[in-house]
Formats: sequence, C-alpha cells, structure tokens
Amino acid sequence: MRAEIQNFLKDFVSPSTKSTYSYVLNSFANSVNDKPLIKITPSEVEHYINRIIKEHGVVSNTTKVHQTVLKAFFKKHNRLDLIETLKKFKIQTPEQQIISPEMIITKEEYEKLLKATECIRDEIILCMFWETGARLSEIVDIKTNNILKIEIENEETGEMETRHIIVVSGKGRKGKGKKSRQIPFTEKTFTKIQDYIKDQNPKGTIIGIKKNGVSKLLLKLCAKAKIRALHIHLFRHTFCTRMANKDVSIFKLKAMTGHESTKTLERYYHATPEILIKEFDRVTGKTKEAFEK
Repeated sequence: MRAEIQNFLKDFVSPSTKSTYSYVLNSFANSVNDKPLIKITPSEVEHYINRIIKEHGVVSNTTKVHQTVLKAFFKKHNRLDLIETLKKFKIQTPEQQIISPEMIITKEEYEKLLKATECIRDEIILCMFWETGARLSEIVDIKTNNILKIEIENEETGEMETRHIIVVSGKGRKGKGKKSRQIPFTEKTFTKIQDYIKDQNPKGTIIGIKKNGVSKLLLKLCAKAKIRALHIHLFRHTFCTRMANKDVSIFKLKAMTGHESTKTLERYYHATPEILIKEFDRVTGKTKEAFEK
C-alpha cells in the first residue's frame, strides 16, 4: 500500500495537509500490515475506525480527520465499498472551544517582559518558554547535554546548516508525557545560552533555579513591565495557539509539546477571526469579482 499512498500524496501542495494525510494513511497501512488496497476488506476499515474512536472519541476532530482522509484515499482508488463502511460511522466534530484572550500572552506583553529583564539568564528563561511551549518542570531541568547540534538542509538554498534542538525528559505533572522528545528553538536563543554558559559556567541545570523561583521571577517581571500578572503555563497555551494558527499539523504539534493525545490539542485548532479572514481572502482573491467567479 505504501506505493499507492506515495502516488496519492504527490499532488498535494500544502506541506501541512500532506503531513496530516501521510500520517493517517501510513497509520492505516500499519494496521493492515501494509496489504495492497485491493485486498483491504470493509471489516478491516471498521476495525481501524473503531480503534481511533476508542482512542479519541466519536465526537473528535482527530477521529473526523481519519475518516475524511481515508474517504478521499478510497475514492481516488474507486473503493466505494470501503467508503460505504466509513459512512456508517456518525463521527462529529466538537463545538469549537475558543481560547479566551486571557489565556494568550500577546507579542507586546512578551516584548515588555524581555525589556524588564535585568540579566541574560532571565532573558533566556523567557525565550525558552516562548519558543518551545515546554512545561515548567521540563525547562528547569534542562542541562547543557540536553542541547544537541544537528545538520539540516536549508529549503531555500539547498545547503546544509547547523541548528540546535533541546531534548527534554518529559517529566510532566501527574506522569504526563514521560517520553523524551526533541524541540527546536532559535539559534538566537542558543547563542544567548552559549554566552551565558561561558560567562557563568552553571553547575547542574542551565537556569539554576527551581519551579517556584521561575514563577516568582515571572510575577516580578510582570510588575516591572506594568502588565497583568501572568502564569507560566500561559506560555504553553500561547505556543500551541501560535502553532495551530500557522497551520502546523496537530500531529507535529503533539510531537513538539509531548501531549499524550491529539484530543487535548484540538481546543487550539479553532477558527479565529484572523484565520477566517485569511481563508476568505485566499479563496475570493479579496475582490467581489473573484468571489463571483
């Protein structure tokens, strides 16, 4: 089935859409031991969807995505019998849960916080939360050996370039996300960390303070910046919302944040006014004439 999947995906333009379709189709292929599509039975499709429903629920954006992707794939290959099997499942998407403005840190607030810092360590702490969306327990536990150098290809130039990632242990509260994961962050912040390590030579963790100390630091910076009192976890909400609004696949975001299920992330994939306007402009070409075509 892999060749059929690759052939199906080759015409996709959007990287995010292609990534989502690829994830779902390869997940389905794994569930049927990579059998050719011509040999797939309705009962195998039914078993797969039932498993997804068990994991994510029947009222779920994630379950709906699996159903939609498989339906498009089966339609492309004229497997109408499998489509009929999918139609038996009355999967619904949940009512969109709009993230309240109070749960999002604005760019202006973030920049004011940065200006309020008095040392490079505090600046690094803010940058790490803003750029990674990692949990407080993960950030305070980062050591120098958690930062790894990798070589990747620059999509614009085709040349190899050096980037850095953070490997976090995933020691979330109540046992959440225990698997280690790799998180990208900017080279600008890496340079700050490098300079800080050379100057301070911190022992143990890089930032050198505990969770309670970070929370107190944030409140102190909020007061100095003359903005509302912020909670550290709002950085995580903000990161997820920013990534979702930039059309990052929910499956990729799950890998970045360490959430155990995409179901938790669905609340961030709501249609904000900005997204609705951009989609409207993309389809209509911003003009009445384009809309009427």
